[in-house]
Order: sequence, then C-alpha cells, then structure tokens
Amino acid sequence: MHDLAVVGYGPTGAIAAGLLGLRGLSTCVIDAQAAIYDKPRAIALDHEIMRVFQQLNILDEIKDFVEPFTDSHYFGVQGDWIKCMSTVAPPYPQTFVPSLVFSQPSLERVLRERIESIDHVSIKLEKKVIRLHQSTDHVTLQVQDKNGNLSNIDTKYVIACDGASSTIRGLLGIKLEDLGFDEAWLVIDVLVNEKGLKRLPTVSVEYCEPSRPSTYVMGPKNHRRWEISINAGEDPQYLATQEGAWSLLSRWLERDR
Repeated sequence: MHDLAVVGYGPTGAIAAGLLGLRGLSTCVIDAQAAIYDKPRAIALDHEIMRVFQQLNILDEIKDFVEPFTDSHYFGVQGDWIKCMSTVAPPYPQTFVPSLVFSQPSLERVLRERIESIDHVSIKLEKKVIRLHQSTDHVTLQVQDKNGNLSNIDTKYVIACDGASSTIRGLLGIKLEDLGFDEAWLVIDVLVNEKGLKRLPTVSVEYCEPSRPSTYVMGPKNHRRWEISINAGEDPQYLATQEGAWSLLSRWLERDR
C-alpha cells in the first residue's frame, strides 16, 4: 500500500509527488496521458514557486526556461500611456525575483526527470482512474490502462491534481464552483525571429482599448504571447485558425517575423 497517490502528472502533481517522495513517503503518480502537453499554457510563476524548485534541486536545470517578468506598461484608447507596473526592487524578500515567466513544456520535462529519479516515487502513465472506494483506513483506486485492463491501487491518501475537469472531484461528487465569468479570448504564442524582436516592445503591454482589449507578454528568450479579446459576433473557431489568428496578430507582427 502506498502512503499517497497523486492523480495528475502536470506541474502541480509532479511537484507534490517530488516533495512527498523526498520526505520518504511511498508515492504513486497516476496520469491518463504519457506525454507532456507540447503547448505552453501557464506562463507566469512567482518567487514562492522558485523556492519549491530550490527544494527539488532543479534551479540549474531550469535556468534556461525561466526569466524575470518585465515591467508592464498600460496604454489607453488613444495610445496614451497610463501607468507602469514594476516588481519590487532588490533585495528580494524571498531571494528570487517576485514575478517570473517560464516555458511550461520545457520546465515540465525537467520536473519529470527529477521526480522519476526519486526512490520513493513510482509513476503509472496511460492509466485512467475510473472508480474510487474509501474504506476506514485507506482508499482503493480502480484504474484502466489504454488496452482496457483494470487494476487496483491501494493508498492511505489521494491528492487530486487532475485539473479543471478533475475525475477525482467528479467521483467524490464535489461540484465545481462557477463564478460566472465567461469571455472569449484568443491566446497566441509565437517564437519570434530576430527581425521581429527588433520591432516589438521590450516590456509587457496592456492595451486598454474598449474596442479590443489585448495583452502582450514577454516570455523567455524569443517566446512572445498575445492575449486578444474576441468581440461579439466574431467566430472564435475561425480566429483560432492560422488565417484568423494572423488577422489579429498583424497589428504587431508579419508572418516572416
């Protein structure tokens, strides 16, 4: 029997498993997928997370994928400068820069390599949790592999790190609290070449324009992100195509950049 089972092998699940394993607890990580999702999703983290990475002893390995967040400049409807938001100046209260950007797929690869080197952690990929049974002193998870074979995993505790559509939350009957905020935005991640970098802002920018609010984020190295609002009457499916995305991105960048 394991001390803990962590369901979900994204960054949160990997970190949980690593910290538990380093404390000598028998930890099993379960995920329905085998591969790391190859698109960047999260892009920002803070100094507290860097302290966690320090505990996992991976600071040297992630240094090429993490950079300090730049200043953020806010511009109004006529392009007038409104304000600048900056992080605190050194010395930093927790050693590291308070706000940073990172490349999620690259950082996840480092995380997995580290977690899989810890003796007390076992990894079970391509196994989907389909049932959960709680006894007085342990939990039994029934998992199904990609071929449909079933097996049981017994553990004292389960930690659900399986995301917004959490299977574990559903099996426990816990409802997702919906705060009712629903707006369509397009997120575009681009690796910009040297020609394009010379044209783009050297800080992150908030375009506070009622007609189409947008955000430009400086990611690590030549990674740049745009978050662009989709207006009523526009087709999100079309704007998510290359042609549609470039129709919005052309304000800042041409395809050859």
